[in-house]
Amino acid sequence: MKPLTVFRDSASVLAAFSSGRDSKILDNFPRRSVKKKLFHLYLRTKAFAGNCCGFGRKVPDFEVFDGVSFSQIISKLGLNLDFNSVDILYYRNREYGRRRAYIWIGGEEERSEGYFIKVGAGGENRKRLVSEGRVIELLDNEGVNFGYPKKYGVATIGEVTVAIYENIGIAHADVTAITWSDVDHALSELRQKYAKTLCVDDGGAEWFREFLSGRDSSYAELVTGKLRGGHLQVSFLHGDMGSENVYAINDRLYIVDWEWAGVNVPVLTDEVLFVLGNMYEAGGEEGMANYLLERFSGGRKNGLLPALLYGAHAKFPPAEDVLNYMLKQDKL
Repeated sequence: MKPLTVFRDSASVLAAFSSGRDSKILDNFPRRSVKKKLFHLYLRTKAFAGNCCGFGRKVPDFEVFDGVSFSQIISKLGLNLDFNSVDILYYRNREYGRRRAYIWIGGEEERSEGYFIKVGAGGENRKRLVSEGRVIELLDNEGVNFGYPKKYGVATIGEVTVAIYENIGIAHADVTAITWSDVDHALSELRQKYAKTLCVDDGGAEWFREFLSGRDSSYAELVTGKLRGGHLQVSFLHGDMGSENVYAINDRLYIVDWEWAGVNVPVLTDEVLFVLGNMYEAGGEEGMANYLLERFSGGRKNGLLPALLYGAHAKFPPAEDVLNYMLKQDKL
């Protein structure tokens, strides 16, 4: 049995390059914003200092969630995985109820095969994984012209939902040259095909009802009153279009993490979140609010509020910060 290197939280990313042979992963880490550049510097410092909080584990016995081991996951999903061939695991312990893990199969020099495992506990986290699985099936049926991870399976083990995908090798991807026009072109056909209008008076989309249900009545009245004409222009969109979810691999665009995607997402959501994800730390609430108003001027301004609402619903902090600022300043 080969030892498994496991890292948690911010130290987890060191698992792939702490030995020095894979240090290029740092150079490809999404880091357009000031915050990401600082995190990039922090990781490089830790790597050179050798300050790595890792420990060895045997793969089958390793628990990715309380009472759920890797061997249970692999068995449930029907994968024929030889644990003796596992080279490394990148394990990230995010907020409560979510786990992420990368498994590479093969030797140290060639990692041509791998898996990306998502684990979710709790109603919302489990719902997102099931939804993502359905979206991947839709992409399969549509025959899109961009890359995305192949789905191997989604299963439930007790109170935990597990999804396993192809590991597309984002550690060696280029994230610096991607522009919004690249993403817009890739998704344009799907967006046109699924475009429609929803009436807010009839409750609008499910996500809109869920978002407002967690707010007080005055907030709900303020938001619904600002939606021009009482309608939402929606379509199929990704819904979480930050720079960390878009990659270029061998000159082909890859989009990952489809948990918030759907056919009832406001039409400007992806563009707004892409902008916020790449520029927010540099501009702050006021700077980004002014930039968004300039970028989405004229008729496009009507789509700005719904896009920010969806971003806040998807728990994207910059979207909620800018949304609250613009509502308070009456800029929407």
